Amino acid sequence: SSIPLTFKGHSVSPTFHFDFDRISFGVVSYGFLNSKTLTLTNTSEVTMRFALRIPGDGRFAQKEFDVIPPRGMLLPNCSQKVQIDFISVNVKTYDLCLVVDLDGVGQELASIPIQARCAVPVVSFDPPESLEYGEIFIRYPAHQTLVFNNTSALPAKFQIMPQDESSLSLAEFEPDQASGSVPPASSHVVTFTLTAHKLGPLQIPISIRVLGHNVVQQIMLTANSIGPIVNVETALLDWGNARCLEPITRNVKVTNNSVIDAQVKAFMKSQKSLWSISPKSLRLKPYESAQLALTLTIDEATKMNDLMHIVVDEGKDIQVAVKGRGVGTPMTCKEKLSAIDFGTQYTTQTITREFFIENRGRKPRKLVWLPEAVVENKAKKDTLENHAPIFTVTPDTLVLEAKCGFRYQFHAVCPVPKQISEVFVCQEFAGSDRKGTTVFKTEIKGNFVVPLLQLSTQTLNFKFMWHKSTPISPLSHSLTITNTSPLDIRFFLRVQPPFHVNTESIFLKPEDNVEVRVEFDPAFKVDRTCGIVKQKLMLVYQDHPQRDHVNLVGEVVFPNILLSHDSLDFGSVLNETTKQLSIKMENPHPLPVNYQWMFCEECELTDDGFERGVTGDGSLRSTMVTSPSMMNTQTGAFGRTGTIAEGLGTLDETSSAVASRRASDTSKQGTGNVGGAGAMGGALSRKDAPPQSPIDINQIFDILPIMGTLEPGASQMVTFTYFGLSSQKFEAVAVCQAEGGPEYEVALQGQASKLEFRIDKTELDFGDVLFTQVLEREIFITNTGKVAYYYSFNLSGVSRPFVVDASP
Repeated sequence: SSIPLTFKGHSVSPTFHFDFDRISFGVVSYGFLNSKTLTLTNTSEVTMRFALRIPGDGRFAQKEFDVIPPRGMLLPNCSQKVQIDFISVNVKTYDLCLVVDLDGVGQELASIPIQARCAVPVVSFDPPESLEYGEIFIRYPAHQTLVFNNTSALPAKFQIMPQDESSLSLAEFEPDQASGSVPPASSHVVTFTLTAHKLGPLQIPISIRVLGHNVVQQIMLTANSIGPIVNVETALLDWGNARCLEPITRNVKVTNNSVIDAQVKAFMKSQKSLWSISPKSLRLKPYESAQLALTLTIDEATKMNDLMHIVVDEGKDIQVAVKGRGVGTPMTCKEKLSAIDFGTQYTTQTITREFFIENRGRKPRKLVWLPEAVVENKAKKDTLENHAPIFTVTPDTLVLEAKCGFRYQFHAVCPVPKQISEVFVCQEFAGSDRKGTTVFKTEIKGNFVVPLLQLSTQTLNFKFMWHKSTPISPLSHSLTITNTSPLDIRFFLRVQPPFHVNTESIFLKPEDNVEVRVEFDPAFKVDRTCGIVKQKLMLVYQDHPQRDHVNLVGEVVFPNILLSHDSLDFGSVLNETTKQLSIKMENPHPLPVNYQWMFCEECELTDDGFERGVTGDGSLRSTMVTSPSMMNTQTGAFGRTGTIAEGLGTLDETSSAVASRRASDTSKQGTGNVGGAGAMGGALSRKDAPPQSPIDINQIFDILPIMGTLEPGASQMVTFTYFGLSSQKFEAVAVCQAEGGPEYEVALQGQASKLEFRIDKTELDFGDVLFTQVLEREIFITNTGKVAYYYSFNLSGVSRPFVVDASP
């Protein structure tokens, strides 16, 4: 079933009112904001939604009125503040109204009239047409003020228009405010900052618009843009007398009398000016001062002048005149020529120092180098000619052209060690000058020494003692050489065999030393005789004539003996008789000598390797010569090359081989076979004998003792016996062989003969002799044989022996 529902209500219209019945702005100034406030009150018991607007106002940007808030909601018995803002942009009288619209109720339910009149104030400028800046510095902001005078009762608004782009490259201005207002009957100051970008006069227009006026006012900014102002302390600098090539500096004070930085460059007018500037470029801060150093290096003895230009960037250039007078000489040398010290050098060596001397002047000059003693006439010319100078200059005379140089050579060579000093002067002759001017005075000195080597010994002694079981090998000694010279030394060692050194070239620094091994080879004594060899180890210095030496003494001691005779001539003996001769054998050396005597065979060696001898009948006999290996087997302790075969025939006197090889066989010991001590055999040369069978040499000669040992310092007599055989002459060579030593030969010769003589008379007839008379008769006794004999007269058979006498 349905239940009825009844709704019941009472409809009323909203009611409201404003606290003002009209809004009057009065006379307003163009462009200014004017505000009025009023209150809207909801007097009804219902909530209302309202909207406020002013019909006849412009739209969007052209609106002159603004209602705040334009709409809203009011609760019953509540109020709302409403603000009306009015900015007049038209010069006219305003008669409008504010209407109220209620949502859901109706439009323009209420209205309030709005009344206003817009007027434009009168504004003037001071200065009225142009704003003068005078001289301003480029790129430095300059300030000037423009006064806005509002003589009306309304405030005025102004607007400074942006600068024209075409003038931005010349200068830029900037107001401290681009827009603003001027109170009624008052003034307003605007500061303009002008920054110039170009030099010279400037005119920059300023466009100022006063709101409400249709004409834009123009004010001209005028200025003269300048660069930095730089001043110098003086406009003339005088150096007076200045020595040639001696730099003299004067300072010029440069001041920047401006508020901007100054870039300054300075240069001389002449391209090749004698003046130099430092610094050539500088930057001066505002009101800063700096010194420009002008250095004069005059190159000729004459007056000089020039002009210095100071260029100020974007400013005025400045000129400073400079002048000076040169005195002295323009000759110069980069190196110091007052003293040349050659230091310590070796004598006889030429030491050279080079110095480059320049003529920086503008005229040619003749330079002459002389010893100071010559210049002052202290030394005679012939004295200098007789003594070779130690110091010389090359060349000693030279004409040096302007702006040219030459490399002089100073030489030093001293033949003897000493410390010496000498003064040289260089005289200059310029133009037609006859009298020279001394431009350089140089003390040349040096300390000359000879190479000094300290040797550990001045003599090296080598002594070789032969020993049977020790092979012959070189002996060595060490020699220490120290360089005691103050300089490096390079030298060479020179020595002749049998001495040797392990190095030939040596380089030593001061106080360095080296050990040299010196060797002595005793094998050089191939004849095995004792001896002493003396030589010098020469020290030859490089590039120096001095020679030093070390004495080298090499002694070789072999088993050696001394024989009192090297030949024995038995002369002639009677057939079948003997004769003995002795020689003295001494050992003066420190080694004992084992010796052995033997006879040496005389033989020839044929092309087929057989030895050939001559027999007693003149026929040839041949035997094979022993080979070295066979000879070694037959050699005893003494090293001879074999023994003579028994029964070799004698050599006939008619054999030419005997006579031709006598001398060579004697000098070349051991060329033939040697008979051993037991055999004593060999061929024998027999002269003046008819052909017969060979005779053994042992039958002719004998030696005692045949072998033995001779102690050091001992001596011994050796007896040689000759057996004379029937009227024959014999020759032989006896060899004494010392073990480890040489062979000694003794030539033997003997002849046997019968006794033969002849008397020229067998009867002496004195005739009649007076009783008191003495008569003499001579007989000649001649020894027709080869044997000396003694004779005597036997007067016993004379009847009257006292009457006859024989003499001798």
